Amino acid sequence: MTAPSASPGAGHRTARVEAAEWARLLAALAEGGDALLDAPTALTGWTVEDLARHVHWGMTLEADGLRLLRGAGEPPGAEVAAGTPAEGPRAGLVAALAAARDALVAALEVTRDAPEDAVVPMPYGPVPLGLARQVFTMEAAMHTYDLVAAARDARGAVTGAGERAAMLGAGDHGHRGSVVLPACATVLAAFWPALAAAGTPPAPGTTLALEGPTVRLGARYDGASWTPHEGPADAVLRGDDAVLLLVAYGRVALEGSGVDVVGDAGLAARLKAMVPGP
Repeated sequence: MTAPSASPGAGHRTARVEAAEWARLLAALAEGGDALLDAPTALTGWTVEDLARHVHWGMTLEADGLRLLRGAGEPPGAEVAAGTPAEGPRAGLVAALAAARDALVAALEVTRDAPEDAVVPMPYGPVPLGLARQVFTMEAAMHTYDLVAAARDARGAVTGAGERAAMLGAGDHGHRGSVVLPACATVLAAFWPALAAAGTPPAPGTTLALEGPTVRLGARYDGASWTPHEGPADAVLRGDDAVLLLVAYGRVALEGSGVDVVGDAGLAARLKAMVPGP
């Protein structure tokens, strides 16, 4: 449960993957048209329109943080940091998202050679650039998944856990598969204690783990917070990396996901009550 180490070319890979993920989101949104905007998403209480406006807000914040990292002073979109989502008519949403995506990808490219320990100022606190890149990639991949899944659900398409995993990059041996899944795992590990602060804590000493072919996350609740844990756990969730991550991020229900539980099944079932979000 640590921030990623420096990796040559990480900034360029992040820019390429984010450009591709956001392009997928924009394509699905444009194809669905206004009818899709009222469709529900897997995010409780959010429609596709709510998700699209949140995405615009998030991309703007990320681009602003990278511009501040470069010492560019007060960025043009700094007012978005107050939490106001993108406003304006529905007809302008796709164009606004495309412009925000272009600004973010440009900022990622400009900062691609910056050291990974450089600090990116974000509303939730200063974040090392190496971890910020992982957060931005996770946001792009997970919210693109949210919108593509909502569009399929709106069409009445029946999708099992395996197909939903493919929407997140499972089975893709190119940039998506090699960057998206590790980013989602890294962010979950890094922010596990913060996410759990809003949850219902288990008994002190409780241990929980997620184990996939490459995903390995373990945590122990010490009575005050969650800390990294290695070794046997009270409950271990085992399965495909992408499906495990979708379960952990609350996009797919544990029951029927194909994820196996070793140990305390009741504890595993309370995962999202203990660690809600993101």
